[in-house]
Amino acid sequence: METPKISVCIPVYNAEKFLPSTLDSVLNQTFKDFELILVDDGSTDSCGAICDAYAKKDPRIRVIHKQNEGIVKTGIRLCHEARSEWVCFMDDDDTLEPEALESMYKLTDGTDLVAWTSKPEGSLLPKNATIEDYRVGQLTGKIRTSGSGRLVRKSIYTDDLFDFPRELQGETDMISNTRLSFKLTRLPHILYKPIYNHRRNPTSISHFKEVSLQHERLFYKYFIGSIPESERPKYMQHIVMLKLNGLFPVAYRDPASLLTAEGEEYLAEIRENVRSSGYKLHLKERMILGCRVAPLLKLTGFLELAHRSLGFKLWRIKQKFRTSHQ
Repeated sequence: METPKISVCIPVYNAEKFLPSTLDSVLNQTFKDFELILVDDGSTDSCGAICDAYAKKDPRIRVIHKQNEGIVKTGIRLCHEARSEWVCFMDDDDTLEPEALESMYKLTDGTDLVAWTSKPEGSLLPKNATIEDYRVGQLTGKIRTSGSGRLVRKSIYTDDLFDFPRELQGETDMISNTRLSFKLTRLPHILYKPIYNHRRNPTSISHFKEVSLQHERLFYKYFIGSIPESERPKYMQHIVMLKLNGLFPVAYRDPASLLTAEGEEYLAEIRENVRSSGYKLHLKERMILGCRVAPLLKLTGFLELAHRSLGFKLWRIKQKFRTSHQ
């Protein structure tokens, strides 16, 4: 049997309502030379039976059932099982547009990563961009490409991209994307076209996110550790911004935790980061770092989260408007 050109890899966990349409979207691709690997991570619903039923209908599908270990170990297992030169990870509740694999595969020459974005062409990488421009853009948020539904050359999809504890399984993309950007030696090719549809299954293994002070400290330990030490000063202002952003949900959910000894230690660490990097604080950030009254911390967190929610809703409205007028 010839080796397929693409391995589509899907970690599966308790997504029975979404999984059939996810699998159908892969099988209905205009690009046919792929294998579909499904790792059932100990699902307690009918996902295992759904995977087996689809595998009986299409020889390109391989199903692996195992006990629940979380998305980190499941991702490693999928990479080891993939036989193709190119790997495409999907969530078990999302779908691909019919031409997704074909459109991306056409861009694989001369690169190790083909990403996609719905942003207009020209808004991301300039024509004469370097790999350093891409790394800076990824870490500063100026370049936003999806971590799902992209093509990555298997040779650089190594185990260390998944080397973080299970407690962080809801935020693996940000850490692994950072590590991946520093593995690349060639500029990624970007498809300026929305070919992947995100849906939201609250029980999916990729959608868990804990909100706590302990979680924030653990996350940034691994996130910062993903950047080579010699490169960190270059990105410290962005790291400070991200650390501060993570404090607002904590302030809203559990403001008292920021008033503990552990909270004071973490806030002192961020204050030092602010000082050493020259980061300019805005008012709400000053409140988070300086307020010692729990109700005011909670209010500050609420106002920031409400602002983000409103901004996201307005963005969705703009996206729908643009789509309807194309």
